Order: sequence, then C-alpha cells, then structure tokens
Amino acid sequence: AVVAVGALLALALAIGAGWLYNQFNAGSYPGSVRMAGHNLYDTRGSLYFRRDTAYRTNDNFTQVYDWYSQTFHLGPEARAASACITMERAVTWWRVERYTGVTVCDTPNGRMMYVQRSIMLRRSAP
Repeated sequence: AVVAVGALLALALAIGAGWLYNQFNAGSYPGSVRMAGHNLYDTRGSLYFRRDTAYRTNDNFTQVYDWYSQTFHLGPEARAASACITMERAVTWWRVERYTGVTVCDTPNGRMMYVQRSIMLRRSAP
C-alpha cells in the first residue's frame, strides 16, 4: 500500500512538472529564436511562478499577432503603441490564477515578441 501511494505521488508530481513545463514553453512562437528569458518564483504566502521570454522572427506582423491571439485566446489587442501591440488575458479557476501577456513589435530586424506567463496558487480563497 505504501509503495502504491508513493508511486501515485511520483506520477502526480511528474504530470504536474510536465504540465508546468508545457505551460511556460508554450509561448515560444514556432520557428522563432529565443533572445532572452528568466523565471521568477515566490513561495512566501501564495505559490507564484512567472516566466518572461523574448523571441525574434522574420514572419510578418499579422501572422505573429494571429498565432499568439489564437493560441492563448487573447482576443483583440489591449493597447497598441507605435509599432507594438500588447495582448493580455487573466483566468482564475478555483485558487489558481493564470496570466498571459504578449507584446509583438515591428523592428527593422524582424518581429520581436515579449511573452509573460504566470501561475499563482493562492493558499486561501481571494
């Protein structure tokens, strides 16, 4: 019985780690080059994990915008400034809060994409 519980716990941890890995790497635009990235986390209070990344591609602006908008259900841009557009979405389910923000910019050297994704597990209901 103890072995079965340990095996189930190990399986749950592996599935959870795989899910987190997929969540935070999902922001990588197909064929793009990752320019920079870092992770932030906090275990005081609520459990919080955030991944910020920047990518570059030569695909056209509309194609990049459409991919991020459709992949993360971001909908129309939240705001646009000059040659950049920012799309955001926050979703809460039970005590889990997920946020996705994507800024797509036109530059002389191609499109730059700045992706911020975070997950927070609140220890108590909001």
